[in-house]
Amino acid sequence: MQITDIFYGMSVLFFSLIAFSIILNIPILTTMYFLMPKKVLNKYFRPPYFGETEVAFLTGLPFCMLRTVMFMTIFAFPHRGKVRGLTEAYLMFPTWYQHLSKFYIIALVVTMAGMIFLGVILVAYLSYTGQMEW
Repeated sequence: MQITDIFYGMSVLFFSLIAFSIILNIPILTTMYFLMPKKVLNKYFRPPYFGETEVAFLTGLPFCMLRTVMFMTIFAFPHRGKVRGLTEAYLMFPTWYQHLSKFYIIALVVTMAGMIFLGVILVAYLSYTGQMEW
């Protein structure tokens, strides 16, 4: 087995991670967006927890998905809401939503870290072999 075979396999893995991430993230985030209770948004998605600009920016598509991920992070790891004063927000959610949020956030971080790691190695290899020039 040559080194080029290994890097070919890594490039396939890298693009598979990207496809996997895109295919799964969109339906999961859309589902979690619609499952988010309105009482939480009415109580916490306003000043003093969020600024007026943030509320306006994170209200419409596509940035409402970023808001969903932000709230999922707070529900999964309540200590992350300390800066905004949202340490008690997780109490308004069912435990299944909290567990699903924790699984999703951990999977998202692992997937993104893997993509970055493989991407850096792939770029270094392609730069070293002269297949990619800056």
